[in-house]
Amino acid sequence: MTRNPKLVLYEPDQIFAARICDYWSNQKGFPFEIACFSNYEKWRSAYPKMTADVWLIDSSIAEEMQREGLSGRVLIWTDDESQETAIYKYRSADILMQTLKDCLDATGTSVAADQEQICVIGLYSPMKSVLQTVMGMEIARLLTAFGQVLYLPLSGFWAMKDLQTDYYSKDISDFMYFLAGSEQQSTVFIQNYILERESIEFLAAVDNPDSLRTIAAKEWLDFLDFWKKSGRYQYVILDIGPEICEVPKLLQGCIKIFSVAGSNSICDGIWRQYEQYLEATGNLSLMSRTERVHLPEGREDFGCMETTDYKSRLARELLSGAGLI
Repeated sequence: MTRNPKLVLYEPDQIFAARICDYWSNQKGFPFEIACFSNYEKWRSAYPKMTADVWLIDSSIAEEMQREGLSGRVLIWTDDESQETAIYKYRSADILMQTLKDCLDATGTSVAADQEQICVIGLYSPMKSVLQTVMGMEIARLLTAFGQVLYLPLSGFWAMKDLQTDYYSKDISDFMYFLAGSEQQSTVFIQNYILERESIEFLAAVDNPDSLRTIAAKEWLDFLDFWKKSGRYQYVILDIGPEICEVPKLLQGCIKIFSVAGSNSICDGIWRQYEQYLEATGNLSLMSRTERVHLPEGREDFGCMETTDYKSRLARELLSGAGLI
């Protein structure tokens, strides 16, 4: 009989430890058998006799535990959000749970998702409006019923900035700096950058658009490749703004591209110019993967709450028509 992997937790706040362990234990698909300690003396007496696949240790005893040379994966968690090499414990319990699962993938205890099963969807238009993000978030909400979704706002001015008010200090440019300097490029500490809203995970958009303009195309491709290899998501949505350089290279990594645009002669003219640009740069094949989303006449209220049912139907039609659900 195959045993469940073992998680040993040391958390001095007894109430917090009991609450989070109870939550994890009652979640379907949580892979661990949990042993939890809050009393330091009991912990000191017990841990030398224990083995574990993953140890989740409060930062107050981090140095002590690092000297012990514990077998298994040792993670340090902390209530200080600024610590890059430790897990911030007051994140969403679901995000923390996924981080622990990632540890099993990293050690080979379970198998990471196949890259070919990860669906990357692009949102891009040469005449971007806020409706691109409104439509993108509706698509993301619908996809949460089919798998884990990551939303990446690759735009200097993001229409849903209010979603990231809780954890706002670390944005996409900070993440890319962290990724470039990480020797292991592990997903374990990535959760310090991940926000969550309505079961959609996302990275915080940047404050300064200039920080996006300095990122080279190869860096964006490495960034996207990281998420494909992580095995963490079934769907990755790229909400791409005009600040991104060499957009076609990034779009080449997308299975489907939705372009939310108006229906008038100016928009049509810009679209023709964009098609000519793709042809001149050897990227005309992107047109076959791109679907222009024309909002019907009289839908100026598309971004309002009152149109929720309409937006949901439109998102379902787009995804179903593209064979994505």
